[in-house]
Amino acid sequence: MMAAETTNCSNCGQANPAGMRFCGHCGAALASVTQTLEGAATTTAGSTSDPTLTLETSSAGIAAAEPPSTGSSPSPNPASAAPVPTLAAATLAVPTLAVPTDPIARERERDRLLSLASVQRMRAQILDARSTLLQAIVISEGMPGPQVAPIHEMLGDLLAAEERWEQAASAYEQAQLRDPTRASAERKFGEMTLRISDEKAMAALGGGAVPGTDAITSGSKAKRNPGFAMILSLIGPGFGQFYNGQFVKGCLCLGVFVVAVFFITLTSDGQTLRCVFLPASEGCRGLSVSPVSWVCLLAAVGAWLFSLIDAPVAASKTEDTLGDGGPAIDKSGWEV
Repeated sequence: MMAAETTNCSNCGQANPAGMRFCGHCGAALASVTQTLEGAATTTAGSTSDPTLTLETSSAGIAAAEPPSTGSSPSPNPASAAPVPTLAAATLAVPTLAVPTDPIARERERDRLLSLASVQRMRAQILDARSTLLQAIVISEGMPGPQVAPIHEMLGDLLAAEERWEQAASAYEQAQLRDPTRASAERKFGEMTLRISDEKAMAALGGGAVPGTDAITSGSKAKRNPGFAMILSLIGPGFGQFYNGQFVKGCLCLGVFVVAVFFITLTSDGQTLRCVFLPASEGCRGLSVSPVSWVCLLAAVGAWLFSLIDAPVAASKTEDTLGDGGPAIDKSGWEV
């Protein structure tokens, strides 16, 4: 009589009859049954092509067998094999493509690439959209200018969105050269030219944080405060003109005032000014004012009043100009 086969539990060491899946003493899974199930599941996962079975074995904690790899089989994830180029490292190198010889096929391919670039642009895929437009430029080689101009204009819009002003201006210029009647490309080219000039001017001023000259020596084209100019002219004739940058006019006002007062002080009518304003004071009675003193007095008062009125008027005329002397231009419509 053959002895009954038993299986020892790896947890408690007790013997269990053959065929039992769990130990009757501690309830742990028997080792022989676990190995049998793992072998069967591995064989099933390796031999079947049903994705449902593979998913079930993986969810049960059983590792599915991987198919043997061959040297000619492609990688399952080709996108991860090559590094993805970043936006900063992207260049404007024109790709090499197989251009269709059929004109109709080329036109259809161009339209397809333009539609794809528009979709990529709406999805903020700037790098992909720019690459698609470069392909469209290659496809459109030899086509009439009005059909190629929109591609260069769209490329300029993408470059402007990346704040690459010079390359965007070059793209707009290409669009304008291929279609001189395209008003939008001409307008954008002018706006890019102004933006480049502004960038160079700001760079020359050290980034625009601190002006290269102060408010007095920066000229009459900078912004001026009319109230402050009037206060300066009230303190002294010509000071408001100096603030506005009108040095010649300020020197004339100040010079006339100083010369007139100094001349009156040095003449024999030195007490004239005091007697004019204080005729009842002691020592002023009976003094006559010479005509020359009256002329000097009127010249000094006239220079002071002229400076007081002219300074705020001249300052108010500079409020509509920028500090660099250029006109105030609205650039709100050019952004992509």
